[in-house]
Amino acid sequence: MMMQIQKASPMRPGTTGVAVNHTVNVCLLAVRGVAACAIVAQCLNPAWAADSVPAKDPGSQTTPAQPPAYMPQGRQMERYKAFARQAEMPVITVTDKTTLEVGGMVKTDLNRLARLSSQDKETVAGQFGVPAGVIGKAAELAVNNPPHDAAQLAQEIRTAVIDYRFLHGEWERYNPPPEGRKIKADALEALQAGDISKAWELYDGLQRPTPPGNLRIVAQP
Repeated sequence: MMMQIQKASPMRPGTTGVAVNHTVNVCLLAVRGVAACAIVAQCLNPAWAADSVPAKDPGSQTTPAQPPAYMPQGRQMERYKAFARQAEMPVITVTDKTTLEVGGMVKTDLNRLARLSSQDKETVAGQFGVPAGVIGKAAELAVNNPPHDAAQLAQEIRTAVIDYRFLHGEWERYNPPPEGRKIKADALEALQAGDISKAWELYDGLQRPTPPGNLRIVAQP
């Protein structure tokens, strides 16, 4: 219940009744106006809250998914499969579930892959006759995607070595036109750095010659 405060003021001669102070009336009107604005604001605030963009919950942010590893198409070629069967390399022995022994000389522990020194990489690479980048990249992939055991790591190293040897020979023999020389240079540079996946992707992207359309295959009796 609002109390109205009135103040009597001296009347001028010749007037009757009590004069209400106009300043008090103005103040009361102002108070009522503020109260009305507050009521309108309470009604509008829910609507504004509904239209506002909700704040992101830091805990709900998801980590971007890693792109899937490139699956080389060239591994399906009979030429590659024959090359892989005939490849010779030092024996990789699994002495226990976490230790590899290469050529009876070099030992590598799965728990030390992230801490392999440049000398260690060169030593292991020397056993396979590949650049140190090939072993370094294989170790990096194993750290990011830990193998189940040393036997799986041994298989991944074998595959990386075979891929390097096969692709290096293919790219060295490749005699591209002038516009394709940069692709060859990029592929050889990727192989030197151990980026086998990039070298495969460039290899699979090469245009292969197509047989003539009027070629006839005659079955032998």
